[in-house]
Amino acid sequence: MPFEIHQKTDPAGIVIVYTGIATGQDIIDANEKTMDCEACTYQLSDFTGIDGFKVSPKELHKIAIQDCSIPLHYKLEKMALVGNKQKYARLADLYYTFVEIWVGKQRQYETRTFDTIEEARQWIGLK
Repeated sequence: MPFEIHQKTDPAGIVIVYTGIATGQDIIDANEKTMDCEACTYQLSDFTGIDGFKVSPKELHKIAIQDCSIPLHYKLEKMALVGNKQKYARLADLYYTFVEIWVGKQRQYETRTFDTIEEARQWIGLK
């Protein structure tokens, strides 16, 4: 499996670490495995160790739908995407376009993209 899921406490959150080639199906599968974390206040998706992405527009649209379908009563406040922002800017831009235009602004949490884990952890408020 090209990803590992780590559930964290204090505060409750999820860290997903991707390796190798991150495919759209990998991200969809990771989302499905983490959808039931009602108490999680953050999700950090770590793409710093990948060799590249292989994600179709159809898969990216499904990922955007998954991310926008998190129930409003969940405590999720922040979602951080971590990876080489310059290298993957076009993919990130397409994701944000799907989320904001195709799916709608139904999310109650904020999403940001970072180059480093440290930047993401600081934004989330982790030690």
